Amino acid sequence: MTLSPSVFALRLAAAASSITFAGSAVAQSAGVAPRTQGRAVVAVQVFEDQANSGQAAAFREMVETAVTQTNRFHLITRNTTGVDRERRDQRGGRLTNRAGSATTEGAQYIVTGTITVASVENRQDILGTVWRQTAERAVTGANSGVVNDCRRVRVTLSMDVRIQDVRTGENRQATSIDERLDSATECANVGGGQVNLGNLLRNAARRVSHVLATAIYPIQIAAVQSDGTIILNYGEPFLTSGTVLNLYGPATQVPNPSTGEIMTIDGQILGQIRVVEVTQTYARAQPVRRLAVQPQVGGVVRPVTSPSRRRR
Repeated sequence: MTLSPSVFALRLAAAASSITFAGSAVAQSAGVAPRTQGRAVVAVQVFEDQANSGQAAAFREMVETAVTQTNRFHLITRNTTGVDRERRDQRGGRLTNRAGSATTEGAQYIVTGTITVASVENRQDILGTVWRQTAERAVTGANSGVVNDCRRVRVTLSMDVRIQDVRTGENRQATSIDERLDSATECANVGGGQVNLGNLLRNAARRVSHVLATAIYPIQIAAVQSDGTIILNYGEPFLTSGTVLNLYGPATQVPNPSTGEIMTIDGQILGQIRVVEVTQTYARAQPVRRLAVQPQVGGVVRPVTSPSRRRR
């Protein structure tokens, strides 16, 4: 069974209408955002739908819910008219105007991006086919002669995400997100199974909210206990047990040679720590090896990324 892009869009629309919207690149700055009552003000734009998925508006709702659930931001929600106006301003170069003439409705940061891939692939499950034929022989002693071609459906959603600082017009962070979800295997020549597209979209929305949260509020050391255990200011679902992070020294400020602006950059890597316990509000970590210096409260840590990993 091959699904055309139009059928994919219809399936996404059906999935989105039946669900409740519940909901890593390296940050360019280690500084803390200016706050309004302790939290930065954020607005989420409708993503450009280059893939023609038909789900850009619904995805924005999911991202807004996921951002709210981080409990780290004041979220500005806007009607469609406001979004369209901001889109026109952005295309006209006004969103990045330093004089503040852009229509941002008070937001300090804008979450925007492009849905680049939305595809459905009907894949043959070779192991499933072999298992089916083996089971048939075990029961009947022979093959029935019917070719039980087992298949599964894989849905892929890819997007480029940008966190824009309204004050400077610069991208605070830019990254790509790829989400894939496979259906259960189905045999007997009926094609692949069904995929919960709502889950796929929600997973992608959560990842966008994680990019935003850690770009504006870095993962930091909240406390160091007497036994050397390090308490981090993030818990579930940002961190998981076993995650390895780089620990950085004090941030420094240097001028951008092109613009003269002051950039805040991480210090040198002092060592690595591994998460050993995660709660909803914080995580515990232990040094992987003896650290070069004693970890200090406020120290920035970031997930270890593989330089060989390619983004598409």
